[in-house]
Amino acid sequence: MERTPEEAWPHFRGWRVNYEALAYRLAYDIEAVPAPWSGPRRRAVVIRTPLTPVDRRPVG
Repeated sequence: MERTPEEAWPHFRGWRVNYEALAYRLAYDIEAVPAPWSGPRRRAVVIRTPLTPVDRRPVG
């Protein structure tokens, strides 16, 4: 990696504006599974935030 997450975030946000509206519209039109980062939906649904394991190294 060339940048830390803190350095990369502004660049990600800058590029995201180019496709965010289209991505949200597509998710809305196909009724994609809701997620905290995936925009509004036609019907009110409960959005569950995924749980990430603390230690993701393989065991064994």
